[in-house]
Amino acid sequence: MAGNANLRRNVHRHLGDRLRHTVIAGATHQEPQALVPQLPTGEPATDSREVPFFIPDQIAARTRDWCQRGIDARIADAWRPFLQWCDTWLVIKRQNGPHAVEATYREILDGKASPHSGHVLSIWPG
Repeated sequence: MAGNANLRRNVHRHLGDRLRHTVIAGATHQEPQALVPQLPTGEPATDSREVPFFIPDQIAARTRDWCQRGIDARIADAWRPFLQWCDTWLVIKRQNGPHAVEATYREILDGKASPHSGHVLSIWPG
């Protein structure tokens, strides 16, 4: 959605002045000029309410605010509940060798992979 210029333009048109700003986080649509909405004439239709979110800039700002130790502690604190939740349903499957990689790839392509499986694969034999 983030990279779909037409969708963003329609959201802006629909919400009008009620929309304060749009944060563009990523570009999931890989359309030419997807991040810059185009007018029917082909000219860019930029909206001053659109703000890109670039994680390296955010990390740098938080590091200045909290120092490296502070940001590391906050990241660890934020991840801990997520990892505990993952332990209740996610099964990590570690496999080595080209045959394991190919078999897992084909399982995913065929739609037979379990959403509860997290694959850690190495092309190199164990």
